[in-house]
Amino acid sequence: MTQISNCSYLRFINNIDPSVFDIPDDGEVDLEGRIKAAALVFEPRSIDQGCLSVWKLQNIGEFNRLQAGFAALFRKKLENLNTLRIPDEVLENAHIEIKSSPNLEAFSCIAHLHYGLDLADQKSREALARELINWLAAKNLTLKSIYSRTRKQEIKEITKSVYLDCSPCVSQIDIDKAQPWARNIVINI
Repeated sequence: MTQISNCSYLRFINNIDPSVFDIPDDGEVDLEGRIKAAALVFEPRSIDQGCLSVWKLQNIGEFNRLQAGFAALFRKKLENLNTLRIPDEVLENAHIEIKSSPNLEAFSCIAHLHYGLDLADQKSREALARELINWLAAKNLTLKSIYSRTRKQEIKEITKSVYLDCSPCVSQIDIDKAQPWARNIVINI
Protein backbone atom coordinates (compact mmCIF):
# COMPACT_ATOMS: atom_id res chain seq x y z
CA MET A 1 0.00 0.00 0.00
CA THR A 2 1.38 3.42 -0.90
CA GLN A 3 1.86 6.35 1.47
CA ILE A 4 -1.25 8.11 2.61
CA SER A 5 -1.55 11.79 1.81
CA ASN A 6 -5.10 12.41 3.03
CA CYS A 7 -7.56 10.73 5.34
CA SER A 8 -8.67 7.29 4.20
CA TYR A 9 -10.88 4.53 5.48
CA LEU A 10 -9.77 0.91 5.74
CA ARG A 11 -12.04 -1.96 4.91
CA PHE A 12 -10.79 -5.36 6.03
CA ILE A 13 -11.97 -7.69 3.26
CA ASN A 14 -11.01 -11.25 4.08
CA ASN A 15 -12.52 -13.87 1.77
CA ILE A 16 -13.24 -11.35 -0.99
CA ASP A 17 -11.25 -11.01 -4.20
CA PRO A 18 -10.25 -7.34 -4.56
CA SER A 19 -9.00 -7.81 -8.15
CA VAL A 20 -12.33 -6.45 -9.41
CA PHE A 21 -10.79 -3.00 -8.88
CA ASP A 22 -7.84 -3.77 -11.14
CA ILE A 23 -8.67 -2.72 -14.70
CA PRO A 24 -6.51 -4.45 -17.34
CA ASP A 25 -4.14 -2.26 -19.38
CA ASP A 26 -5.59 -3.45 -22.67
CA GLY A 27 -8.89 -1.68 -21.90
CA GLU A 28 -10.86 -4.81 -22.85
CA VAL A 29 -13.17 -4.95 -19.90
CA ASP A 30 -16.88 -4.93 -19.20
CA LEU A 31 -16.78 -1.84 -16.96
CA GLU A 32 -20.40 -2.08 -15.80
CA GLY A 33 -19.93 -5.77 -14.99
CA ARG A 34 -16.74 -4.91 -13.10
CA ILE A 35 -18.56 -2.18 -11.14
CA LYS A 36 -21.36 -4.59 -10.14
CA ALA A 37 -18.76 -7.14 -9.02
CA ALA A 38 -16.81 -4.50 -7.11
CA ALA A 39 -19.99 -3.30 -5.41
CA LEU A 40 -20.22 -6.73 -3.73
CA VAL A 41 -17.08 -5.85 -1.74
CA PHE A 42 -19.08 -3.02 -0.17
CA GLU A 43 -22.19 -4.99 0.76
CA PRO A 44 -22.83 -4.61 4.50
CA ARG A 45 -23.62 -7.67 6.60
CA SER A 46 -27.30 -8.02 7.47
CA ILE A 47 -26.62 -7.32 11.17
CA ASP A 48 -24.94 -3.99 10.32
CA GLN A 49 -28.22 -2.30 9.31
CA GLY A 50 -26.96 -1.02 5.96
CA CYS A 51 -23.67 0.39 7.24
CA LEU A 52 -20.34 -0.99 6.08
CA SER A 53 -17.74 -1.26 8.84
CA VAL A 54 -14.56 0.76 8.15
CA TRP A 55 -11.69 2.18 10.19
CA LYS A 56 -10.45 5.76 9.81
CA LEU A 57 -6.78 6.10 8.90
CA GLN A 58 -5.40 9.60 9.22
CA ASN A 59 -1.71 8.74 8.99
CA ILE A 60 0.40 5.73 8.09
CA GLY A 61 1.51 5.36 11.73
CA GLU A 62 -1.98 4.16 12.67
CA PHE A 63 -2.01 1.38 10.07
CA ASN A 64 -0.33 -1.29 12.22
CA ARG A 65 -2.39 -0.34 15.27
CA LEU A 66 -5.61 -0.76 13.28
CA GLN A 67 -4.46 -4.10 11.81
CA ALA A 68 -3.47 -5.52 15.20
CA GLY A 69 -6.63 -4.28 16.87
CA PHE A 70 -8.85 -5.64 14.14
CA ALA A 71 -7.09 -9.02 14.02
CA ALA A 72 -7.27 -9.38 17.82
CA LEU A 73 -11.08 -9.37 17.61
CA PHE A 74 -11.15 -12.73 15.77
CA ARG A 75 -11.55 -15.95 17.76
CA LYS A 76 -8.85 -17.69 15.76
CA LYS A 77 -5.67 -16.28 14.34
CA LEU A 78 -6.16 -15.12 10.77
CA GLU A 79 -4.11 -16.64 7.95
CA ASN A 80 -4.13 -13.30 6.12
CA LEU A 81 -5.44 -9.84 6.78
CA ASN A 82 -6.54 -8.17 3.55
CA THR A 83 -7.07 -4.43 3.61
CA LEU A 84 -8.66 -2.11 1.07
CA ARG A 85 -7.98 1.62 1.51
CA ILE A 86 -10.80 3.93 0.42
CA PRO A 87 -9.64 7.56 0.07
CA ASP A 88 -11.87 10.20 1.64
CA GLU A 89 -12.24 12.03 -1.68
CA VAL A 90 -13.70 8.87 -3.26
CA LEU A 91 -16.37 8.72 -0.56
CA GLU A 92 -17.11 12.42 -1.01
CA ASN A 93 -17.42 12.10 -4.79
CA ALA A 94 -19.73 9.09 -4.41
CA HIS A 95 -21.84 11.04 -1.87
CA ILE A 96 -21.49 8.34 0.79
CA GLU A 97 -22.49 9.30 4.33
CA ILE A 98 -19.85 8.48 6.94
CA LYS A 99 -21.19 7.80 10.45
CA SER A 100 -19.11 7.65 13.61
CA SER A 101 -19.65 4.22 15.15
CA PRO A 102 -17.14 3.49 17.95
CA ASN A 103 -16.44 -0.23 18.31
CA LEU A 104 -16.53 -0.90 22.03
CA GLU A 105 -15.15 -4.42 21.55
CA ALA A 106 -11.93 -3.01 20.07
CA PHE A 107 -8.93 -1.69 21.98
CA SER A 108 -9.59 1.73 23.50
CA CYS A 109 -6.81 3.27 21.42
CA ILE A 110 -8.68 2.49 18.18
CA ALA A 111 -12.35 2.14 19.19
CA HIS A 112 -13.11 5.74 18.21
CA LEU A 113 -11.63 5.19 14.72
CA HIS A 114 -14.47 2.85 13.73
CA TYR A 115 -17.06 4.26 11.30
CA GLY A 116 -19.95 3.06 9.22
CA LEU A 117 -20.52 3.90 5.56
CA ASP A 118 -24.19 4.20 4.67
CA LEU A 119 -24.40 1.64 1.86
CA ALA A 120 -27.88 0.23 2.43
CA ASP A 121 -28.83 0.21 -1.25
CA GLN A 122 -27.21 -1.25 -4.36
CA LYS A 123 -27.11 2.16 -6.06
CA SER A 124 -24.82 3.62 -3.37
CA ARG A 125 -22.54 0.55 -3.42
CA GLU A 126 -22.22 0.81 -7.20
CA ALA A 127 -21.55 4.56 -6.94
CA LEU A 128 -18.71 3.87 -4.51
CA ALA A 129 -17.28 1.09 -6.69
CA ARG A 130 -17.47 3.32 -9.80
CA GLU A 131 -15.77 6.23 -8.01
CA LEU A 132 -12.97 4.02 -6.69
CA ILE A 133 -12.31 2.47 -10.11
CA ASN A 134 -12.41 5.93 -11.75
CA TRP A 135 -10.11 7.36 -9.06
CA LEU A 136 -7.55 4.62 -9.69
CA ALA A 137 -7.73 5.19 -13.46
CA ALA A 138 -7.52 9.00 -13.17
CA LYS A 139 -4.41 8.76 -11.00
CA ASN A 140 -2.94 5.97 -13.13
CA LEU A 141 -2.74 3.74 -10.07
CA THR A 142 -3.08 -0.01 -9.69
CA LEU A 143 -4.76 -2.14 -7.07
CA LYS A 144 -1.47 -2.25 -5.12
CA SER A 145 -1.91 1.40 -4.19
CA ILE A 146 -5.07 0.68 -2.18
CA TYR A 147 -4.78 -3.00 -1.25
CA SER A 148 -2.49 -4.86 1.10
CA ARG A 149 -2.21 -8.40 2.39
CA THR A 150 -0.61 -9.11 5.73
CA ARG A 151 0.37 -12.73 6.37
CA LYS A 152 -0.11 -14.71 9.59
CA GLN A 153 3.49 -14.31 10.83
CA GLU A 154 3.40 -10.55 10.11
CA ILE A 155 0.16 -10.24 12.10
CA LYS A 156 1.95 -11.80 15.07
CA GLU A 157 4.89 -9.38 14.78
CA ILE A 158 2.59 -6.38 14.33
CA THR A 159 0.58 -7.40 17.40
CA LYS A 160 3.79 -7.58 19.49
CA SER A 161 5.01 -4.25 18.17
CA VAL A 162 1.73 -2.46 18.78
CA TYR A 163 1.51 -3.82 22.31
CA LEU A 164 5.06 -2.68 23.10
CA ASP A 165 4.34 0.78 21.65
CA CYS A 166 1.12 1.12 23.64
CA SER A 167 2.09 -0.67 26.87
CA PRO A 168 3.29 2.49 28.66
CA CYS A 169 -0.33 3.65 28.35
CA VAL A 170 -1.99 0.53 29.80
CA SER A 171 -5.41 2.13 29.57
CA GLN A 172 -4.88 2.57 25.84
CA ILE A 173 -4.40 -1.13 25.06
CA ASP A 174 -6.84 -3.14 27.09
CA ILE A 175 -5.49 -6.59 26.26
CA ASP A 176 -8.44 -8.26 27.99
CA LYS A 177 -10.49 -7.35 24.89
CA ALA A 178 -8.20 -9.45 22.69
CA GLN A 179 -8.88 -13.06 21.86
CA PRO A 180 -6.73 -15.68 23.68
CA TRP A 181 -4.28 -16.15 20.75
CA ALA A 182 -3.49 -12.41 20.76
CA ARG A 183 -3.14 -12.29 24.55
CA ASN A 184 -0.69 -15.21 24.37
CA ILE A 185 1.47 -13.28 21.90
CA VAL A 186 1.89 -10.30 24.21
CA ILE A 187 2.19 -12.33 27.41
CA ASN A 188 5.16 -14.18 25.88
CA ILE A 189 7.12 -11.04 24.96
